[in-house]
Amino acid sequence: MLEKLLTSKTRVKILELLILNADSEFYLRETAKRVGISPAYVRKELENLQELNLILQRKRGNMILFKINKNSPIFEELKSIFLKTESLGDFIRKNLRKLGEI
Repeated sequence: MLEKLLTSKTRVKILELLILNADSEFYLRETAKRVGISPAYVRKELENLQELNLILQRKRGNMILFKINKNSPIFEELKSIFLKTESLGDFIRKNLRKLGEI
């Protein structure tokens, strides 16, 4: 599972987006724009993550929305890894900006 999970930079970027925004849903083009990768490649990686039961999808109208599967047995471990790495700085800055808006 780890080989399939971490062998793609795109997959890691998508996981980072979904894990650090675990209460949000994203549609394909939004995900592609945020991670800076083509929608076709993002779709492929989302399918890989879905095979691993790491993401959930639902349809709303013509759009398919994706979010992290918080019930995945490895969700908390992955979240911990992302929070402990370079993403921590971005996560803190983003949330501090939100606090400034309150």
